[in-house]
Amino acid sequence: MKKKNYYTQLFSECRRCWSMRNDTRKKALNEVKTKDVEGMDKYTCAVCKKSYARSDIQVDHISAIGKQPTCIESFIESVKSLHSENLQILCTKCHKMKTKQDVSVIKKAEYVKQINIALENLGYPHISTNFYSSLCLSEAKKIKDLIDKVRSNGKNQKRNEDKLLKLLNKI
Repeated sequence: MKKKNYYTQLFSECRRCWSMRNDTRKKALNEVKTKDVEGMDKYTCAVCKKSYARSDIQVDHISAIGKQPTCIESFIESVKSLHSENLQILCTKCHKMKTKQDVSVIKKAEYVKQINIALENLGYPHISTNFYSSLCLSEAKKIKDLIDKVRSNGKNQKRNEDKLLKLLNKI
């Protein structure tokens, strides 16, 4: 088994065990639990404020845990993040939307990190914080792909450099 897969599998198992035994998680569930007219437990979604049965809600980390671990250091950080009291209850639909947003933010941060390393290697200044915050995921990917083309020294080198300079001048 590859090391990356090993840490991902190990983290998933830790997360599963944590979810079954964690008092903080149970506390978060109990804080939003109510009873309906038939005495059934209902849970209120933190986003849409609707009531749902237990099977239709999920416990979410308000601050995203991040990427799956790929080494021992990232594994330890990921396990530490499981003990966060920064939890909320979301319905399945709201949780999917929030997860999609979280993944987008994580990907964008990774693109910007790669962009700044590449810009430094090419002798350009880093992306400013103001520009980063206004950058959408597709724009970050476009810049990263353009830098990769410039670095490859392939066909259309001059045209790609001009495109990159135009983008960088907007920064």
